[in-house]
Amino acid sequence: MGLVSLWTQQFLEKNKLSFYFKEQAGNSNDWAKETAFKGLSSPTIFLVNRQSQGRGYGNKKWENSDLMISFLWEKNFSDIHLKASEDFALDLKQALKSTWPQLDFKVKAPNDLYLEGDKLAGLLLEVLKQGSKTALIVGLGLNVFSAPKNLKAVCLSQKTQDIHLKTWQSFLRDLTFYWSQRVKNM
Repeated sequence: MGLVSLWTQQFLEKNKLSFYFKEQAGNSNDWAKETAFKGLSSPTIFLVNRQSQGRGYGNKKWENSDLMISFLWEKNFSDIHLKASEDFALDLKQALKSTWPQLDFKVKAPNDLYLEGDKLAGLLLEVLKQGSKTALIVGLGLNVFSAPKNLKAVCLSQKTQDIHLKTWQSFLRDLTFYWSQRVKNM
């Protein structure tokens, strides 16, 4: 298990969040889709250490990042608008900025986050319907200690040495709070 996966798993356990972990999977969003509408708590989090079929919007492929995670919420959503991906990306930026305020994060609409001109993270938002039920899945690939080689990408550790258990858990605390608030208001 990678360090980021370990720290993330410790955070999820400590905060009693419902989650599943796999050492390897095709990708975390597809795994979440397989379990949607099976009565899991909301959110349920799917953490993958390595994924063999990472993907983004369209036909884009995403190689492994240090954090590959998907959040699954099931509820009667009043509105999931076209701008939702950008809203989740703005929340991601805010969580990163509150943890590492010295860094220059930018959102590239609708679903990418850049750090000083290079891609740092990508989001994949998917909505599933089953009868009157709706599920929202938000997947995140975030480069912490390494970056995909097939993209003009950067990782956090290239720009700051302040990445350790305490800062990582602070980031995750803010991210889960912002995303949970966003879903609550949908």
